[in-house]
Amino acid sequence: MSHGNKPKKITINVSATTAIPHPPGLSDGTLSLPIGGPGDAEFTTDVVKGQPVQFVGTENATITKITEDVDLFSTNPTPANKFTGIVGSLPENETKEYTLFYTVAGHPGITYKQDPKIRGKSST
Repeated sequence: MSHGNKPKKITINVSATTAIPHPPGLSDGTLSLPIGGPGDAEFTTDVVKGQPVQFVGTENATITKITEDVDLFSTNPTPANKFTGIVGSLPENETKEYTLFYTVAGHPGITYKQDPKIRGKSST
């Protein structure tokens, strides 16, 4: 049975180890890059307007902030909403970068950042 037109939530996992704090491992359920792998340049998540996207720190990584140069989210991912943003208007096949900031256990006082991308796709 259909759940209406509500798109399924995407969870983007950010993982790191004390030995390899950067670049982190990134995974969105479709694409997965290993800890210490190629990093954000190879990581693009396909989304549709209205789709929830949650950013989750795993292993030793803790998400601290998500920023974007253009307004990608109609609801911004913040600590108050457990870093769950709602994708705003993103034209099909348009790719935009955002920045996620995270800390790693064992590396006090250091904030790391990555600049993965999201790409609009057709909701049909």
